[in-house]
Amino acid sequence: MKLKELIKNRRFTAKLTDYFIFYTVLSIIATALPVFLGMFFYIGLVLVLPFLWIPVEAFLISKFMTTPGKALFGIEVTDEKGCSLAFSRSWKRSMWWTRVKAGMFRMKKLSAKRHLIALITACCCLGAACFSKPLTTFSLGIQGGISINDWKQYYSMTRGFAVSFPTDPEAQSKEVRIPDMGKTLQYEELTSYQTKNVLYSVSYMEFPSKWKWAGSSTLLKGALDLIIKYSPTQTDLVDKKFTYHQGQRSLDFHVKQGGEETKGRLILVRNTLYKLTVTYPSSLVNDIEDEAFLNSFDLAPKGISKT
Repeated sequence: MKLKELIKNRRFTAKLTDYFIFYTVLSIIATALPVFLGMFFYIGLVLVLPFLWIPVEAFLISKFMTTPGKALFGIEVTDEKGCSLAFSRSWKRSMWWTRVKAGMFRMKKLSAKRHLIALITACCCLGAACFSKPLTTFSLGIQGGISINDWKQYYSMTRGFAVSFPTDPEAQSKEVRIPDMGKTLQYEELTSYQTKNVLYSVSYMEFPSKWKWAGSSTLLKGALDLIIKYSPTQTDLVDKKFTYHQGQRSLDFHVKQGGEETKGRLILVRNTLYKLTVTYPSSLVNDIEDEAFLNSFDLAPKGISKT
């Protein structure tokens, strides 16, 4: 009786290990998708996982006579002659709710050391399954929110502003062509990558003085319209909201560009337009603390004056 229970426990533990590994793989893939998948998705994934695993298990058994979990515990599934099962028979065997099972198990004798290693590995697979999304997020460089205190403080001696970046920013001079107006506007941009997927930037440009007569709200709205219209990729506006940044009229916005999203703020100071943006994969929408970055932008830091 004890031997039968031991064999059954090995098979059960091997099956759970397969589920843990499969769930971890699916979670990592889901996290990398260009869409945000909330908690309900992962709860649903747990519920349908045994059904999703059926074709995968059937394929692995028909090709290799085992699965990762079964191999870990020294288990193989063969036909009566010790050969691989056909895919159709493997499929029937993988349907766990049926009583009729095709093929037979072949159990390798495991030493106590090997059995201990298998159990420890199974526990690690369980941990990976439980924390697959946080681990994937960590690997992308987003670690439970942004700590501005750990970032690098950048001071512009020419413009007299300060802002926090995750890394030392790169400065570039660029220009944007506005065909409708027949004008080309020059602007300066500072960019800093937290990871290869997450970009922070601050740019600024001078408007012609006569444009001030249009009013702050009109200029900000017009600037956002131009950003969306002349973006190199299809850009869709998700949300926008007028606000104030340190007493200056500003416009917060959120746009989508394919599998990426950008949250930012336009700030108008006299005839200078500042644009602050955070660009990131859509899958990280709930892990980006964009407000921390935007609010770190200081128009009048102490001890800094324009030169």
